[in-house]
Amino acid sequence: MKRDWLLPHSFRLVGWLLLVPALLLGIVWVYFDAVGKSLADSLGGSLEGHQTLTYFLDYLDEIISVAAILGLLTIGFAREKVEDEMIQQVRLESLQWAIYVNYGCLLISTLCFYDVAFFRVMIYNMFTPLLVFVGRYLWALHKLRRADELNAQGGLLSL
Repeated sequence: MKRDWLLPHSFRLVGWLLLVPALLLGIVWVYFDAVGKSLADSLGGSLEGHQTLTYFLDYLDEIISVAAILGLLTIGFAREKVEDEMIQQVRLESLQWAIYVNYGCLLISTLCFYDVAFFRVMIYNMFTPLLVFVGRYLWALHKLRRADELNAQGGLLSL
């Protein structure tokens, strides 16, 4: 009995709809720290009396993290339109590659960062395996499809 743990192909769109805004907000939140400050400034420098907005800002980083993780999972593990053994092999190799890269980065980070900086690295480490996996998987699929197109057009010379 073969078990198939992949999500339906339609989930890929849902994944992109979750991932793109989460990445954009995450970049703003982490690197520019502008989300909370600009909202506070636009409200006169204080969020008092705006409890709903205050609660939302308190949990915005968790919302961004959950959306990014769910988006990456659904993109990486959604079924392709044509799911064959080659696609499964590409997915498996990409996942293996992502684990190697992640733990390589973690080993280097362990030797180079301490205290609060290491804590921040560990936060980023939550996303690294999925980001590398999805990036490598989509890149490998693109290369595979391009090679198939060239073969179909007779673009590759046979020896």
